[in-house]
Amino acid sequence: MIPNQIKSLDGDKWGDCEIVDKLLTVYIARDITLPSLIRAERGSKHFTVENVLGRIEAHHDQSKRVKINQDLAELLEQEAKNNGLALQARSKGKKRPLNPQRMKALTTMKRMNWMVSK
Repeated sequence: MIPNQIKSLDGDKWGDCEIVDKLLTVYIARDITLPSLIRAERGSKHFTVENVLGRIEAHHDQSKRVKINQDLAELLEQEAKNNGLALQARSKGKKRPLNPQRMKALTTMKRMNWMVSK
């Protein structure tokens, strides 16, 4: 949709290469790393607009997964700190069952790690 809108402005002037270059130039204001990595790839001058947009979308998805994993790790760390004193007070022979909230957090974390590993 974006390439068609750009091409409709002046169809003769804008080819895939020019549109990709403009997209990456504009995207640098938001994130300097991704456009630099895309341009550094071999054959990047021949990337299509759809290819570059797909790479940007995949990067956003990966960033969201990383953020979710970081948030889960912080929650688990906070829970461990809150329960630290209670765990020290318990005898070593008893094993405490997982509460439903912790079980859900661990299950979610396992799913996210599985998705990231794909």
